[in-house]
Amino acid sequence: MTNLERFSKAIDWKTTDRILTWDFMDNEEVLIKYGGYDRSAKYTFEEIVSHVMDCTGKFSAYIARVYAEHASSPLLMMGEDICGSSGPIFSPNFLREQALPRWHWIMDPIKQKGLKFLFHTDGRYGAALPIIMEELNTDGLHPIERNGCNNIFEIRNNLKTRKVQYE
Repeated sequence: MTNLERFSKAIDWKTTDRILTWDFMDNEEVLIKYGGYDRSAKYTFEEIVSHVMDCTGKFSAYIARVYAEHASSPLLMMGEDICGSSGPIFSPNFLREQALPRWHWIMDPIKQKGLKFLFHTDGRYGAALPIIMEELNTDGLHPIERNGCNNIFEIRNNLKTRKVQYE
């Protein structure tokens, strides 16, 4: 089974033979069908990143929409490891321009049904924290890595009216 077949089956909630992998060469057909990729075009690095993000974002959005209609718990957690131990891996501008719209594809159906949305990333939140909590308006964080990474008391003081999950 190819990744295109796996992706298409997963969107239709049919059983696949294994979990998808996201290496570009293995997913060209997925990018063509679901990400608007044209193999004859010349793309910049940014355009390739956008196509891959569209495909993975759409896949997660399909899952979120189905989950919102058939929720088995009051929240959905989205994992996007966007931070490392020294802070965000991506610039705030990149997160706002590229990630935030796609995160809304995933979060909005959940919140529209009155469910909660938990954002996951490892590492030090730094400049990503206001984007996640205020601009995305997620309901909570998972985890808040300590051990020299994040000051949980500082995060709590800055988010007094918000519930924050500590691990």
